[in-house]
Amino acid sequence: MKNKQALALVLGGFLVLAACRKETACEQPRGIQGEWVWKKSVGGFGGWTLTPESEMRTQTLKIDDFFYEEYVNDSLVQRVEYDLDVRDENYFGTNQYLVLETGTEYAFKVSDSTLELYELCFDCFTHYYERK
Repeated sequence: MKNKQALALVLGGFLVLAACRKETACEQPRGIQGEWVWKKSVGGFGGWTLTPESEMRTQTLKIDDFFYEEYVNDSLVQRVEYDLDVRDENYFGTNQYLVLETGTEYAFKVSDSTLELYELCFDCFTHYYERK
């Protein structure tokens, strides 16, 4: 009986090891890092909606572990370091903040495929991006 239990245990161990060696893609949450394509901005005194079509321009953000890069019509217009901050304030339904070294700050919400940046002022805009 002990031999059967030992054999079962050894076979179970081999199965676990074989499963661990399988090369399956294990995707980690990417957070705010990545490449983001502007879809629209909503806000201002009149509650306007701005889009790439209405403004006749494209905008892309590239955010890595250290730098925030902003491209307009595929031309780099800003490359700065940034910090991420978690605060007690919970404006816009989030307490996460993107703080650029220029002093510009945004509250933000991020999911796997969408990024929302909230300007921190009255009658300001919320910018919506999709992950590229």
